[in-house]
Amino acid sequence: MKKIIFLSLLLLSSCKNIAYNHAMEKIGGFSDEVKTSTLVNTDKSVVFIPMHHIGTQLFYDDVHKKIDSLKALDYYFFYEQIKANSASIRDTITLLKIRKILGVPLSKDAKTDYLSYFKDKEKVKFKKELVSQPQVSVFGLDSKNALNVDCSMNDLITEYENKYGKLELSTCDYETPFYEKSKCPINRELKSKRKTIIVDYRNSLVVREVLKNDHPKIAIIYGELHFVGIKAALLKEGYQQVTPAVK
Repeated sequence: MKKIIFLSLLLLSSCKNIAYNHAMEKIGGFSDEVKTSTLVNTDKSVVFIPMHHIGTQLFYDDVHKKIDSLKALDYYFFYEQIKANSASIRDTITLLKIRKILGVPLSKDAKTDYLSYFKDKEKVKFKKELVSQPQVSVFGLDSKNALNVDCSMNDLITEYENKYGKLELSTCDYETPFYEKSKCPINRELKSKRKTIIVDYRNSLVVREVLKNDHPKIAIIYGELHFVGIKAALLKEGYQQVTPAVK
């Protein structure tokens, strides 16, 4: 009986690894090179650097190389990072609501930590060695050449509640801390709303900043899934996609 249970668990683990590795392959998570895109109008050039929240070290080395190339051409950078002030990271309700909206636990310092989630919580074995996305400072970016164009935790919750009503926490939400996986069953209704809040809402912030910002050369460092919506919005504003890639 013990042998059957062990083999069953081994099979389940193997299937989960295959599924996660297939998903990572599909989104380019094992790629060692970042492929940029460029949109232009008569006044501005906008380069999109599609980021992976976890990836290979070679991928991030290539990101760094392309950022250096763009810095040499006087590009100004927009980057993704949901903001958390000192009050937010001490507020249990806020952190539990963010975990519920995102669908994954945060790290103990209240940041998204996908690598730990997959490797430590889900016990996934990826086919390539992966590392977490570096902080923007590692790429030589600071307040002089870059701007955090993203919402705060409170903004994200407010946007959700304005659209869908108050986000109620259940008893199961309180059973584990915000940095551990929730014990709540999968909420299909909430899951269907995530793209609108996590992707579309934040895309609108990026597009708005591109349109109002005075810099003629802008590079956007954001998750790859955001580019489709950002590109569509900028095309409606008269931008055109051009082929030259950043070397």
